[in-house]
Amino acid sequence: MTERVKPDHIYRVLIAAATLLIATVFYYSFYPGIWAHDTRAMLTAAALGNFFTTQPPFLQLIFHVLLFFKVKIGIIFFLQVYLYWFAVLLMSIYFIRQEKLLISLLLLCVALLPTNIFLHWVVIKDVGFQAMLLLFFGLFAHCNAKQSHNFVGITILLLLALVIVLFRHNGFMVIPTIALSIALL
Repeated sequence: MTERVKPDHIYRVLIAAATLLIATVFYYSFYPGIWAHDTRAMLTAAALGNFFTTQPPFLQLIFHVLLFFKVKIGIIFFLQVYLYWFAVLLMSIYFIRQEKLLISLLLLCVALLPTNIFLHWVVIKDVGFQAMLLLFFGLFAHCNAKQSHNFVGITILLLLALVIVLFRHNGFMVIPTIALSIALL
């Protein structure tokens, strides 16, 4: 007898393929992205070693490391675009596993709304912040869906939460939501 492929597996593959296609088209359509004015100012401050500007010190430290390794805008743009779409994919797959295909498809459509992606062609910390929040909740959904919580998954969630909070000055505003999410695990 041949083993049948489960429909949810087919849906997961189709959603993954669609998400990868969307991300790739978006990436190549807007490559290499453009620097936002405040991001350019942060790069200048990081290059000078000035960590006392109005930008978050953690983010300036990240830029300082990127400058040290001579990372180009295209690589940062790549990370920004694919992190966002990977987070969308994670949440979509979660809903497919919960047998909520319509929600999974709607999530993909909502992710494409201009209000969600209007700044994605600009390399700016706001887009990275949005992508990391989406990734946090996608990982949270998968960790929460499992019967046994693994140490690695929860550790990644905690580290990601720390980066999110330190990434922006207003990152502290997500602490209650993140803390509640982790407490629900």
